[in-house]
Amino acid sequence: MSTGTRREPGRARSGNPTPPNLTQPDLTRPDPTRLLSRKEAVKASCETSDTPFLRQVRINTHLFETIKNAVASAISGENYSYLSAADFIRDALREHLSGGRLKRNVEKGPRKAMSLRLNEELKNFWDSLPARERQNILERAIRTKLASGG
Repeated sequence: MSTGTRREPGRARSGNPTPPNLTQPDLTRPDPTRLLSRKEAVKASCETSDTPFLRQVRINTHLFETIKNAVASAISGENYSYLSAADFIRDALREHLSGGRLKRNVEKGPRKAMSLRLNEELKNFWDSLPARERQNILERAIRTKLASGG
């Protein structure tokens, strides 16, 4: 058994003092090194983006993989007109808005849920589409764009 003195509860141990010049962090200003949650990151990017409206869409999984492959292929060929699958999807929707005809049909298969950022013009167009047909119209617009060479 040790015959040393017992310390009082709540007191710091001797030999390891707290540095005197440490202060509490200022919680009123955001810390740029802090990682944002997914919700905070989406909100921050929407506030600074030209596409501030989010819409949830469901898209055929095989079609989405085809879009990603087409975008990757274009980028490897030094064609930077689309940097992501979302850019391609927005452009397909934009072409349909400008009067492009839908020449392809929807194919059955599993669907993947995703969020799509839209500017105000595309958001208003999306909201004006019949609610039960929005997903099918979007897929048809994408398939038509892929068939025309993207």
